[in-house]
Amino acid sequence: CIRDRYQRRVHGGMIGCSPMCNLSATDNNMYSISPSACSAGGCVLNSPWATSLLAGTTTVTCKSPYGGTPVLAGVTCPTPGNWLGLAGCTAKCKFTSADNLVYTTDNANCMSTSSVGCTVLVLKDTTLTQLTCTAGTYTGMVSRAGLTCSTTGTTMGTFSGLTGCIPLCYLSAADQAQYVLTGAPECLSNTTRCTEATLKAGTTAMSCRTPTYSGTVIRSGATCAAPGPFTGLTGCTQTCTMSAADFAVYTTTNVACQPGQPGCTVAQLGTMGCGTGYTGTVDKTNIVCAAPGGTFTGITGCVPLCTLTASDKAAYTVSTPECTTTGCSLAQLQASTVTCGPAYNFVPGTPVSVAAAKCTAPGSFSGLSGCVPMCYFSATDAKNTYSSNQACVTTGCTFKELNASTVVCNNGYSWSKAPLSPSFGCSGCVGCATPTNGVMATFSGIGALCAPRCSLSPLDIPKYVVSEPTCTTPSVGCMGITLKAAATFTCNTPVTEGVPSVSTAGCAGPFANFTSIGNCTARCYLSPADGLNLTSSVTACNTYPGCLLTVLKASTLTCNSGYKSVASIPTFSKAVCTVPGTVTGLAGTCLSLTASKHAELLANLATQAAPSAAKVVNAANKPAATASSLSGIHWSVFVGAAALVVIGVVVLRGRAAEASGGISPAVSPRTPQAAPSSRQLRSRTLSINRGSQLPAGGRQRSDV
Repeated sequence: CIRDRYQRRVHGGMIGCSPMCNLSATDNNMYSISPSACSAGGCVLNSPWATSLLAGTTTVTCKSPYGGTPVLAGVTCPTPGNWLGLAGCTAKCKFTSADNLVYTTDNANCMSTSSVGCTVLVLKDTTLTQLTCTAGTYTGMVSRAGLTCSTTGTTMGTFSGLTGCIPLCYLSAADQAQYVLTGAPECLSNTTRCTEATLKAGTTAMSCRTPTYSGTVIRSGATCAAPGPFTGLTGCTQTCTMSAADFAVYTTTNVACQPGQPGCTVAQLGTMGCGTGYTGTVDKTNIVCAAPGGTFTGITGCVPLCTLTASDKAAYTVSTPECTTTGCSLAQLQASTVTCGPAYNFVPGTPVSVAAAKCTAPGSFSGLSGCVPMCYFSATDAKNTYSSNQACVTTGCTFKELNASTVVCNNGYSWSKAPLSPSFGCSGCVGCATPTNGVMATFSGIGALCAPRCSLSPLDIPKYVVSEPTCTTPSVGCMGITLKAAATFTCNTPVTEGVPSVSTAGCAGPFANFTSIGNCTARCYLSPADGLNLTSSVTACNTYPGCLLTVLKASTLTCNSGYKSVASIPTFSKAVCTVPGTVTGLAGTCLSLTASKHAELLANLATQAAPSAAKVVNAANKPAATASSLSGIHWSVFVGAAALVVIGVVVLRGRAAEASGGISPAVSPRTPQAAPSSRQLRSRTLSINRGSQLPAGGRQRSDV
């Protein structure tokens, strides 16, 4: 016998070869045979001497997911191959997830969640399995006639063909807001629900819920494909009104569409136009009524009309006259030729732009740019400041043009702000006001850029110590801010004293003297010449560095020995101390005794010689008398013999008294003084020697 295909058989004395079979691939999914040789390797159908399918020791069962009892009565193996005629094992299935929601059964093995499954026979047998529609969501009678079970391989299949259950639906809240239903209240409740047929039945009346909806209900498209809300109801359209903002722009012939009215649908808006202050054509393409009882959106087509503002009318000239009179749209303005008006000009590098112009509501345009005022230097500023762009000085230019030019200070002026050259570089330093009636203004702030340079006056220079040398150099000078910022500004000690102050310093013009500089007062002392004649009771006033003038004038003045005051009480009333140094104005305060006598004589003559009073006064008013001019007497000035005699006697007695060191009868006794010093003696000698030089016509005397 051919190995693995035929098995040797011995039966009834007969010897032969029997065919061997095994399970086909399909049967192998359904049946399990033990021993396994009859499933895979092969065995004969029936033999007492070898492994066979029909032997009493062989077991045949159904594999999962198949069920039933295997039937071997009709099995054959005519030729080597697969068993033929195996029967008895039937496929098992379970509900789909969808059917599990629709149908309810008392056989848990048939449910979609089961891992066992059941056969079609079990499910179809009403005595074995009960089937109903899921209560609350479906209704109807279950039909099992078309029930099938499809299984592939060893995977459990799902039942198909179950029918008879119809879903129940209800009107959604949104539909109930649109539709009014009468005659089938169960369709309104999620609890009761109704079928699609009930909703569409003629006994059930439906209408649009007014006033927020309008139209005729269309139920033909309503469906209830699965339990839940009905879908496909149409015919009712939301109604809206125009918003207040839109109603200000657009008009409509349907009053119901206006604000505060019941409302209308988009189709009912009627004929629309642009309102006052607007122009264009209404576009209804994108109009939407998004919420019932709300307002329409998407109305477009009308644009506002605007005019140029008063300031823009001065700055810009527009080729479309309506843009400056009755109004034009933004598109009209942008399509016009726009230029700068009188006294205005383009900003260099930035032409006139209407791209940013806006007209959001009837009124005035905003956002025009490019034209700015032109200005020029005032006459005063032209003296102080220079610009390389001479148009800025004379005919006018924009601020940006001025800022782009080289600006310097004229002679005698310096920058008061920094950094400012070659451009200003300081925000707000210079301004250009708006032209008035087409007439440009002058630049403001130019005068503050260049400050004049001044220097301390000749009287102030000796009084102060300033660390900035230019402030004390008249031909150069410095600005007030430079003076005030000087690192050192003190009184020039010890020749001045006080607390210096420059907070109020002023500079009236280039190369002038600073004014209002104060609080440093000069100290002065008696000059060498005055020191011979007089002495102050304040020792500091007599020598360097001196004392303040107020201290000097408050002190007691005493004429030195050999000198006498021409006044009853000698004072410093005429003393002057304007700069540190020697006191001026004291000449003639204390005269030598000889000069004093002559002064008294002239005074007496003025009173005694009445006819010649004028001549005597004139003589007394001549330049200050010196010892030399008063040492002799010019007798030609006297008139009358008696007067000559009297004068001669007086003079001779006075001279004799002075020569002998005695006291003149005409002079009150004086308190004896200490012996004169050698310096005082020299001073007297010099004074007397000078007195020996007589005027023409005089005569020399030797009184000493």
